[in-house]
Amino acid sequence: MIIIAKRGRADMFRITNSAYKILLKAIKKESEDGEKLYVRLTMGIG
Repeated sequence: MIIIAKRGRADMFRITNSAYKILLKAIKKESEDGEKLYVRLTMGIG
């Protein structure tokens, strides 16, 4: 399970390893744009 908190809102996703890699790229781009993005990994990945 991945929990993403953005602008005070939290979204939860069940996610596969391939989708996780795509998400990491999106997070990096988001961070470069100066947007605050927090990701916490919990059990259940892949």
